[in-house]
Amino acid sequence: MKPKKKKYTTADQSPGFLLWQSATAWQKKVANALDQVGLSHVQFVLLVGLQNFFNKNEETTQTRLASITNTDVMMTSQVLRKLETRGLVKRKAHETDSRAKKIVITKKGTEAVEEGIRVVEDVDADFFEPISKEVEKLGSILQGFKVSE
Repeated sequence: MKPKKKKYTTADQSPGFLLWQSATAWQKKVANALDQVGLSHVQFVLLVGLQNFFNKNEETTQTRLASITNTDVMMTSQVLRKLETRGLVKRKAHETDSRAKKIVITKKGTEAVEEGIRVVEDVDADFFEPISKEVEKLGSILQGFKVSE
């Protein structure tokens, strides 16, 4: 069988490779910015997810939060324990499922989310400035790749 001809002669021509490089660069910038407010990127993502539930007057569990944020369930549990020790979230026993934990964001957690959103929005504005006229289109395209619940 004849080997299939490569579509790209260099990695810099591959959209997948370029997306990976861009995502890595963006994640580093976000991580550095969030470090200044005392949050890891994963902590921030989980807190934003909890804030969204809070804004809709909904309660959630660790498992549902992990699903919504597309994070590993065990890692989510470990991160939430750390956030709880810092007073950013409260974990409560579930009324009907002894294995589940309900998670709620605290006032201090909401304040951390608001501060985190400010720094991440600044990173986004700077990072995406070269394509500022197309950033909404990029967002629409990326929505099509989003992992859903």
